[in-house]
Amino acid sequence: MKELQFNAGTQKHIFQPDGKVAVLANGTRTVKGAWRSAAKGDEPKQSLLRYDLDGQNQNAVPVRYAFNEFNQLTAVIPAAANGGADSESCVFPGQILIDDAHDLVYSVVTPDGKAGTQNITVYGNLHFSSDSSNLVIEMPDGAKAEIKGEKGLTGVAMLKAEKNLVQEFKADDLLRFMAFTRNDLTTSTNRVPLKAQIEFIGKWDVNHDTGQLVFLSKITGDLTKPDVTIGFAGTVKAVTVGFAYFADKDGKQLVFNIKGQHRWNSTSAKWELSMGHSQKKFQATFEGQIQKKTKDGREFVLAGKMSLEHEQGKSTKLDLKIEGSYQFNKNNKLIFMVDVQTSNGQLTYDLSVEGKFAFKSGTLTFQVRFDNAGTGGPKATIELAFKGNEDSLIKNLSLVLDITPDKVKISFEFEMRMRWVDGVLVKDPPKPLAA
Repeated sequence: MKELQFNAGTQKHIFQPDGKVAVLANGTRTVKGAWRSAAKGDEPKQSLLRYDLDGQNQNAVPVRYAFNEFNQLTAVIPAAANGGADSESCVFPGQILIDDAHDLVYSVVTPDGKAGTQNITVYGNLHFSSDSSNLVIEMPDGAKAEIKGEKGLTGVAMLKAEKNLVQEFKADDLLRFMAFTRNDLTTSTNRVPLKAQIEFIGKWDVNHDTGQLVFLSKITGDLTKPDVTIGFAGTVKAVTVGFAYFADKDGKQLVFNIKGQHRWNSTSAKWELSMGHSQKKFQATFEGQIQKKTKDGREFVLAGKMSLEHEQGKSTKLDLKIEGSYQFNKNNKLIFMVDVQTSNGQLTYDLSVEGKFAFKSGTLTFQVRFDNAGTGGPKATIELAFKGNEDSLIKNLSLVLDITPDKVKISFEFEMRMRWVDGVLVKDPPKPLAA
């Protein structure tokens, strides 16, 4: 393995993988000190190697980090600091970790794969790329390094949005990134994979300036420090299960789903979207339509765009597509249900849709209210029963009118509103339609 060597005048200073510094002079190699990458106290968090020789601190040496195709950390001392020419690239066998301060730490292993004594800390901001969902670290000097994620069924890096089960830490969401470093070791003829330990605990949000998905993660053990923001450059959509993140602008390469719900809030006359297990809530207005999926069925599709409201009058638009079904419950009220399959079974929630029934020309419809201006237009109308199936029509009419089926008059045309009063869903008395 090539070691990282620094030209120091007539000498070469060698930064050994075990954390020691050797001096090569006149063909003789002598260990004289130690090196570190982690900043201490007020030292700047930069890509620097700090070391000593015979107990005397030396000038810090800048280093340029990257990850190769096997997710191994590589290091080069740039020409400006190395006497006019870049040093030879050094490849460290090891394992990728994220520490409690959200710094990227690379744990160097010995040639036989055992845990070594040296860690390398790489400072920078973390985010996920838009075309691959690989983890990118942008360092203070402007350099970037990319960790390649393990590919899932969609061909993009595997990310998982899960529930945090560590009770000692007060956050409900967990973000897990799947990656491996593959090392050549003396104990195997093949490269040996070491699984990266990359997890973040916090909550999901949407950046109101860019509209991008972000994960706000707390520094473990220190809740007084601000959130560390980890950005996602792809596309987020509101879907039946909650939210879906895609690793492309067209929204086709699905990476993971985030638990969530989308409900109509009759008090504010707006939609309320909750994201993640922490249930980060957004107020939103809807632009789109609700339609029956099949003429004789009770399934519907709510599709369009949600405008999430943020502070200072800013908003973010997300594509939305929810599939569900409708039914009349035991209290003769129309309810719209969404069934979500989860790892623990099936979750069902009521959209709490508000609106107006209309019976005209032998057809019973429901006009959904999408904002506080009133009921939606024709695009927001769903057909509940039509005159081609008179038995179904009479049954649904009797449920709407809270009467028995033998008292329904097909020729009677009316409209009536379904709304909430003090959290209780009620139906206003029917009013005859104008002739």
